[in-house]
Amino acid sequence: MASATESQPTSESTPTTGPAPRKKPIVFKIGIGFMILCGLLYLSILVTLFLPLDAGLKAAAIGGTVAVAEGAFLVGVACVGKETYRAFKARFTKKRNRPATATDTDSAS
Repeated sequence: MASATESQPTSESTPTTGPAPRKKPIVFKIGIGFMILCGLLYLSILVTLFLPLDAGLKAAAIGGTVAVAEGAFLVGVACVGKETYRAFKARFTKKRNRPATATDTDSAS
């Protein structure tokens, strides 16, 4: 028979992969959902353009959609937090490196 110490795995035989991943809070997931909803609402504007509606009604529908989309985005940012918003912004925006021109160097002096 094996003794009790032999049947239990030791820390030497168990591979370590680092700390267990943290579970995201529900508020964070709701915030991400609102940010995704914002993108879908903006895409729905393209659908609105091709609906058989009067021009005034289309303009009102698009204006309302933009207002709701902006509201959803602001609620999403409030839920995910400032740090996550900055990380998304840094990941999805392109930084432009423009060369210095003669007018840039003249204004510096």
